[in-house]
Amino acid sequence: MNNLDSNICQYCDRSISSLEKTVACNYCGKIYHEKCWIDNGGCSTINCNGNVTKLGVSFNASNDSKRMLKDNLRDNERNASFKNTPVTNTSLENLYIGKKTVYYSFKFEQMRNNNTSFSWNWAAFLLSPAWIIYRKMYRLGFGLLIVAHILQLLLGDMFLVYSLIVGIYMGVKGNSLYMSKIEKLIKDSSSMSKLAKTEHVNKNGGVSVKALIISLILSLAIAYMML
Repeated sequence: MNNLDSNICQYCDRSISSLEKTVACNYCGKIYHEKCWIDNGGCSTINCNGNVTKLGVSFNASNDSKRMLKDNLRDNERNASFKNTPVTNTSLENLYIGKKTVYYSFKFEQMRNNNTSFSWNWAAFLLSPAWIIYRKMYRLGFGLLIVAHILQLLLGDMFLVYSLIVGIYMGVKGNSLYMSKIEKLIKDSSSMSKLAKTEHVNKNGGVSVKALIISLILSLAIAYMML
């Protein structure tokens, strides 16, 4: 470990006093305040899947925190046994997810651990195009929306069958499609600088209420023209 960084928290960039509770990554050796480590969900170093290791007398975490961090380490070792599980930075994945990180991180972990692409999502089932657009999968979302209106024009009420099929498919596969998108974003940003990575997350990660509103206005406009 670089001695220049030995008393600096790698998450908040503040100094660490000898009285503060600290944690060190067991992969890269970076040191953190205990609270910063827990808030960040692990190591903040890009492409490091590190959890926790003791720092002798410096490691002074509460019993609850020690238990939490021990569970994290056990989960990380268990996940590493899955050959096809991509190695991604947990905190970066959470940044790209944005809203509802706990829900999607849990769903992603389930799919990876069970080596499956099936995972039910009620929002994707009930609000397929809207959910897809809200999660910034624009091409797929707007494409499905346009096809739905075209089929409504050509087939009348029969387009509801199409909507039901799309809803069921997205309900089952939506989480998998979203996970693939997040993993691609992480891979695309792997060689970027810290500033470029931040801009990439802001542009491509999280959700877009603006795009969702635009899609609703577009749908209303098309429906009005079809009256």
